[in-house]
Amino acid sequence: MFEQIGKALFAIGISYIAALVAGQLAGRLHVPKVTAYLVVGLLTGPSMAEIIGIRGLVSWQTLDSIRILSELALALIMVIIGAHFRLSSLRRWGRRLATLSLSEMLVTFVLVFATVLSANTLFLKQTFASNPGLWSSSLYIAVFTSIIAVAGAPAATLLVVREYESEGPITDVVLPLLGLNNFFAIILFDILVVLLLQEGAALSMVWEIGGSILIGFIGGLIISFWAQKLEHTLELQILFIGAIVVNIGASHLWHIDFFISCFIMGMTIINAAPKASQLLNAIKGVDYPLYVIFFIITGERLHIDALGQIGLLGFIYIMMRSAGKLIGSRLGAKLANFDETEQKWLGPALLAQAGVAIGLAHSLAEQWPEGGLLVETIILGSVVIFEFFGPITLRQSLVHAGEVPVLTLFAKRSSNSALDGMHQVLEQFKGSLGLPRGHSLDSAADILVEHIMRRNVETIREDMPFNEILKFISHSKYDRFPILNRAGKYIGVIDYSDIRDVLVDDALASLIVARDLMKPEPVTVTPDRKLGKVLTIFRDHSNMTYIPVVSCEDDCKLVGMISQNDVLAAFHIPNLKSEND
Repeated sequence: MFEQIGKALFAIGISYIAALVAGQLAGRLHVPKVTAYLVVGLLTGPSMAEIIGIRGLVSWQTLDSIRILSELALALIMVIIGAHFRLSSLRRWGRRLATLSLSEMLVTFVLVFATVLSANTLFLKQTFASNPGLWSSSLYIAVFTSIIAVAGAPAATLLVVREYESEGPITDVVLPLLGLNNFFAIILFDILVVLLLQEGAALSMVWEIGGSILIGFIGGLIISFWAQKLEHTLELQILFIGAIVVNIGASHLWHIDFFISCFIMGMTIINAAPKASQLLNAIKGVDYPLYVIFFIITGERLHIDALGQIGLLGFIYIMMRSAGKLIGSRLGAKLANFDETEQKWLGPALLAQAGVAIGLAHSLAEQWPEGGLLVETIILGSVVIFEFFGPITLRQSLVHAGEVPVLTLFAKRSSNSALDGMHQVLEQFKGSLGLPRGHSLDSAADILVEHIMRRNVETIREDMPFNEILKFISHSKYDRFPILNRAGKYIGVIDYSDIRDVLVDDALASLIVARDLMKPEPVTVTPDRKLGKVLTIFRDHSNMTYIPVVSCEDDCKLVGMISQNDVLAAFHIPNLKSEND
């Protein structure tokens, strides 16, 4: 027993150190760190060791012994995804998000279902003893692969969003969308298992779904109430993690789904807890190392050998799932009146697939050994592709949509050389001895606005009605909104603080539009303005948190927004000191 514990701890420690090195290398290669963590897991995992014919750092038995870490990270992620479903925000996004989600899930399901069904019926013709007919066997395989295809990878998505500090419409939509995908995939999977494989087990299915929702709701209420009595961040962290661990334990004891219960717990907390923001901010202080080990374990669990076994059905699954996500999200975004940028880049942001899909496939293999093993092999092989390339396509989507500042990309790929690192150590040691340090010659004040501005920003058209304006801005995290005319030219700004307390008669509200409420905004900056000047503008206008960025070469067209927080953050990037330091 102690030997097994020692092996597990040794493997975790080596994996963490390797992940640190790989994460730094990922910045130089312009890939997300999550991909590097998966590579570390793959190289140290038993699947790769078996292919090479050596004894690996981690065995399958060791992976089973540290499974609780993976479950804890995944449960925490599902709580955070659920916390994106604030009911007040859903009143703004609800119909559009539902349209987008339904389109993307439906197109993905139909494409995978039709092609897998046709391929097995016409070419492979695989049948199983429990489903002696060719049509029956093909139908079962097609149904379950299609349901699993709907599921995404919220863990990888969350980590990429946090790593690149993205902000904008796609960032706001992609996490709730993945939450809905996984929620409905799990529920539909449970229903289909009962209808097709477990006749007479309807009661257990109702308990698994209903009990998961009930436990998550009660747990969320308890956390919401208890958090009010706690003041310190450490206490909030203990409460949050303790409740999640209890939730995981309850799911194993009472045979409920902790994916669903944790998702509902997150929804309950964000809507019922007066200290919801403090809770979520508190957990951000301790969760990242847990996510790192989660992706290392995920990489170690990947079955490289399954790539050579997926065959025609696996190839079809990969191609049709990718096509379904791309086509379905573009169609849904268009029907939901999202901008062209969101229509183009939402699809690539949804390709990653991992934990939920693997869990569903494994469950199917246990309950339907004959056909389920085939489906599990297809999923395990395809996950190797989706989990490695999905985070990369997500990064590309966020960057090309203009939701990641250029300076953030620069900071990710610029790391100190060994010589620079040694120089900084010596400088720190000199300071400790009381000796004068050297001075940095680099200046954050010389960074240009275009390097940190957000290009994909929320705007209001000049003819938007008053009630629609209130609905639009009351559920946004911004407090200033650029106004554009019909030609797309920036003409002014609406400050929510100026109109939130304004009482407008219902009869007059329909007559008031955005241009009646806007104030001309004299303060703008151009993309080539230096941050030193921008910082001065923020100091002179203490009420401003965002400044519109306009291009004078294109008839004062709005090209982005720059925030006070991003400017201040630029002055704290290592090796980029202000001239006044």
